[in-house]
Amino acid sequence: MGSVWDVETTATFVAAVIGAVVAVASIVTTMVEGRATRRRVALDSHRDQWWARWSWIAEKALSQHPAEEQAAMVMLDALTELPWRTRDDMHVALAVSRARTRRERPHDDHL
Repeated sequence: MGSVWDVETTATFVAAVIGAVVAVASIVTTMVEGRATRRRVALDSHRDQWWARWSWIAEKALSQHPAEEQAAMVMLDALTELPWRTRDDMHVALAVSRARTRRERPHDDHL
């Protein structure tokens, strides 16, 4: 004789399956969101560090103190030689170099 579920047993089983599916979907969503959040935090941290490095270089490269200028140019050279440098790195390095040149030769209009 076969077992036949009554309506209440079937409803309970369906509710349990739906609950399990919702729980798994919630876990997956949480994991995906967590991973995306970690990526965003890492990118923001990278940008903050990038900005701190280049703003330091820009400030020191235009310093009135020769030792600070020299340290900034060493850092500028180092950052532009890195294999993972970006177009933004090169753009900022060029802007700093041009600002130094304009300061050293204020009457060159083509700079």
